[in-house]
Amino acid sequence: MNQQNEKHSKVSKSEFRSNDSRWSQYGPTGFNGFLDQLSRRLEINVETFLVGAISLLLISLALLLDKFPLFVLAILITPIMSPILGLAFGFNLGSLKFLKIGLFSLLLNFVSFFIVGGFSGFIARQFPEREFVIWQYFIEFNWSGLLLLFVGVLIMVSTIIRNPRQASLVANVALAYSFYLPLVSSGFAYGLGLQTQFMNGITSFLQYFGIAIVFGVGILLAYKIRPIRLKDSWGIVSLIILIAIVGVFFFRPDIIQKAKEVLPETENLMVIENNTLNQNTPIQPTQTNSQSISTLEQEKPTEILTIIPTSTATITLTPLPTIIWAEVRSPEGDGANIREEPGFDARIVRTVLNGTAVQVLGETEVIDGATWVHIQFIDQVDGWIVRSLIVSATPEPEW
Repeated sequence: MNQQNEKHSKVSKSEFRSNDSRWSQYGPTGFNGFLDQLSRRLEINVETFLVGAISLLLISLALLLDKFPLFVLAILITPIMSPILGLAFGFNLGSLKFLKIGLFSLLLNFVSFFIVGGFSGFIARQFPEREFVIWQYFIEFNWSGLLLLFVGVLIMVSTIIRNPRQASLVANVALAYSFYLPLVSSGFAYGLGLQTQFMNGITSFLQYFGIAIVFGVGILLAYKIRPIRLKDSWGIVSLIILIAIVGVFFFRPDIIQKAKEVLPETENLMVIENNTLNQNTPIQPTQTNSQSISTLEQEKPTEILTIIPTSTATITLTPLPTIIWAEVRSPEGDGANIREEPGFDARIVRTVLNGTAVQVLGETEVIDGATWVHIQFIDQVDGWIVRSLIVSATPEPEW
């Protein structure tokens, strides 16, 4: 009797998922049949490769033409998000098979999208007179993108559990928006030679991707999909250790902020010390200085100003300078970049849309084959913009 109960207990433990009604549609193999169909769905094949190539072409056109609808069209036809789903199931179940699928698809997507973005940025760099604006909206990590990512992972995992041969288009678009666009925008910034935007895009991509894996594992656990055997829990344990390591070495804003603040303060301190040293350092007179002083003393008496007093007071009115207001109006895009200094290699201070009002400060410089104008916003932030991208509302002669 005890032997029969022990045997029944072992069978129930090993066939726990097979007896689950959710997996009965996959035949006698049950949950294992579900995993087989899912692995075939996530593997890279000819169809996936062709669809991905078309998506890459559309993203390249969207970057170069600076058109948001092309970005939307590109992510609508992107293949299923194998990197996120493969790694989520791999860590959750402790499955090397799914981890290999996830890592291989991640490497393939990372290389292809980054290269396409970098090549597009290199082409755009050959046209310094054009402004490319839309890609900059994808490189920053923000809460709205995080919310979109969570909803996408939730819908995608729920759809896959019901039918591994079916994928939600809405969820795939949400994941692709937070996954591919920061990556391809980072490559575009690298091609343009903008190192700060390049690093921001890579950082945002890694943050979105890591959080998507954590979301995926958590949702799978909520659906009671977890390893039965204790030894298969190494995947979840590895993920927890990885999160702890990343949290220690990456999410330390206090150290990063201190490093950013100390460097400029140190530089300013060095400048102040140098200026103080130069002011306090005694200057030894030389023969040249003596001659110069003698010459000045000889010339000084010749400069005599004679003031003739009058009894009538003269009032001089100083006219106030005319404030020149202009409007950003890019003929080939939806807006323009405002740079810290004149030149296409200068740091971008702000990106504004067409119709934004700016005050022209009057300074102009010709750099990189374009005329740059010094402008200021209502909030007192100033920068430089190509003169052909603004239209003056109160024109001044010779401006």
